Amino acid sequence: MRRQAGWIVALSMAVSGAGPARAQVPAAATPPGVQTAADTEASCRACHPGAVQALQHTVHRDLLVRADTCATCHGDLARHAEAQSRPGEGQAVAVAAVAAAACVQCHPGRTLDPAPGAHGSQQALPDPAAALSPERARDLEQLLDLGADSQRTAILWSGLLDFGYRFVHVAGSRPAYETDVDLEPGPRLRAAELRGRGSSNSAFDELFLHANDIGDPRWGVGGEVKKQDTGRVDVDFRRDRFRYEASGDWHHVDRSARTGTGDVDVELGGGVRAFASLQHFDEEGFWLTERVGNRNVSVQSFVTGVASPRQAKSDDTEVGVTGGGADWTWTLAGSWREDHTVDRWSYSRPAPANPAFPESEDFTSRTSLRGPGARGALHGDLAPLSLDMNVRWFDHDRRVVGTGTSAGFDVAQFTTDTDAIADGSARTWLADLAMTLELADDLRFVVDLHWRDHTEDLLLQQSDVTTFPSLSTTIAVFTLADQHTAQRLFDGAATLEWTACEGLDLGVGYGFAREQLRVPDVDPTDPGNFRRGTTRDDGVLANARWQPAAHWTVRGDLRAFGQDGVLLYELAPEETREESGSVAWADERSHTTVFVRHRRNENDVSQHRLDSLATGITTGVTRTGLGADVAYTFARVDTQTLTNFYFDPDPNPVPTLVGFAGDTNTISGSLHLQPSGDVQWNVIGSYATTVGDFDVATLDWRLDLRWLVAGPHGYAGTEYRQSFYKATGGVDDWSAQSVFVYWRQLF
Repeated sequence: MRRQAGWIVALSMAVSGAGPARAQVPAAATPPGVQTAADTEASCRACHPGAVQALQHTVHRDLLVRADTCATCHGDLARHAEAQSRPGEGQAVAVAAVAAAACVQCHPGRTLDPAPGAHGSQQALPDPAAALSPERARDLEQLLDLGADSQRTAILWSGLLDFGYRFVHVAGSRPAYETDVDLEPGPRLRAAELRGRGSSNSAFDELFLHANDIGDPRWGVGGEVKKQDTGRVDVDFRRDRFRYEASGDWHHVDRSARTGTGDVDVELGGGVRAFASLQHFDEEGFWLTERVGNRNVSVQSFVTGVASPRQAKSDDTEVGVTGGGADWTWTLAGSWREDHTVDRWSYSRPAPANPAFPESEDFTSRTSLRGPGARGALHGDLAPLSLDMNVRWFDHDRRVVGTGTSAGFDVAQFTTDTDAIADGSARTWLADLAMTLELADDLRFVVDLHWRDHTEDLLLQQSDVTTFPSLSTTIAVFTLADQHTAQRLFDGAATLEWTACEGLDLGVGYGFAREQLRVPDVDPTDPGNFRRGTTRDDGVLANARWQPAAHWTVRGDLRAFGQDGVLLYELAPEETREESGSVAWADERSHTTVFVRHRRNENDVSQHRLDSLATGITTGVTRTGLGADVAYTFARVDTQTLTNFYFDPDPNPVPTLVGFAGDTNTISGSLHLQPSGDVQWNVIGSYATTVGDFDVATLDWRLDLRWLVAGPHGYAGTEYRQSFYKATGGVDDWSAQSVFVYWRQLF
């Protein structure tokens, strides 16, 4: 009985993933027909402990925290595990060798040789049942059945903790530092993860809980649970704080936002799945802005540092179904949006015309946007034709209610009561179609079309009642404004793609863009003010990809038309031209790419022009214990736009040409060194300078030293970071150094 008890303990510890007892489980511990992915993983570690130990001394030792370590690289292990569980009943199935394709999962875009990652000592343990008497073998078989029952409900746990303490020193403009970086000293939980992989009878197949950057201005937590043939639940919460406190009375912002999301998927059967999602957004913010003083007084005065708090809440809900088969997949969903915003601003000061009387404002504006939406999607793969269609529709009602009082002095002391109400609607249709027709093995016809139809209507009614107490006079002004905005955009392209020969792909096509735009008539007395218009653009598309040799790739692209379709007519180009090209060389251990990109936009109505050129080189090398990447980019930008600035504090906007011209040079790189299995060095950084209408230089680099100090999964580390910002005038210059001492534990 003692021996039986020992086997029971060994089995229970093995199937629950506890300690080194995994090595005591015989290969026959799992009867055929009951193994899941998690079970297979447990038996891998039990029967091949040498391989597990060897993996701990390679660059891939972090994989040991994952429940699906072996299958990630070796592929499906079910047949191998089943054959091992029935010794003598069939020929053994060897473990599949690691293919280069498996490396792409963690190293996308690179072709690596799996051989350097090999870890030996893969021999299996001897089968203890072979040395037992028939009576003992029957007893053991019963115990193994008990172990299998336990294994079917076992959960394999893994996780990560990364926490420490940050020390920070800042010199220069503290407000500018809080604008750009905003990392303060103190204890921090940089990352925490808990993963559970269940088997067939477990409550779940996969559980994932995570948290990041706890203690910093931007942090988040979340979790996900999945069950095969049942569904999935995913919840996330994120908090963001943003401050803009650089110099200038206009530019002060302190904003805190909270975002919560939830997603549910339920399998209905027959390839049909129902889903629902909810996103809640809650924001509180504080702005310091400028306001125009009494507009009846000349010379016009401005009020700086006006407090303008803001609150916003938004809820977006969507419910739908999706399904399909081998050739078609489809999605239908309906949604509801609910937004509410409250804006306030107020100030008080002595009236410039007569300081004996106050000049003040105290206003509140409440805005709501609500309404339904819907979307549909269809994907078909009917050789030789494949297509994707997406349609979205929104119909929202908008309501604005404003009220407030103002006071001042011009010819006499006065007070003004303002009440305003606006009701309107916004309707939007969006449609996309992508289609590919295989004309031959080496010839394809590709069509890409986009449609947008957006209209807005807003009826504004406002009353302003001004009272002059000393003159016993009251003046009432009523305003009625019926504003309309409309945009219809249709653009697309048709391209013929040809594989001329192995390694050479060519494409040529035609593209077009049509936009009709109508905007509110801001100033009816100005005949030169833009009210409506149509832009048209046609051009060619061309692209080429050539691989003259195994490690070389040459690319070229031309796009001689375009329309970005934004609502602000001052930015929408009538003509766009883009060209790009690159030459790349890569093998298993190094890569180099040289690229160039050019873009030009023009719009005669707004005198908008953008001319940008970027060119650079990236190169990298990978060796055992070494990884390095370096990149250099040069960018030249020359842009201008004629704008009217239709907002306060300018009560009489004058068209003004604004823009920027300058050159930017950026150098960035990373270095990874692992001189031994216990020590890792990581360096990453970038340096950028801009010279032009204003000059700016920025630097941000960090050094991370990590060493293994407790078993195979405990790391102690120190990260040093240095940053600075220098600009023309030096008002917002700052520099900062920080040290983060941390512990990283894998389990």
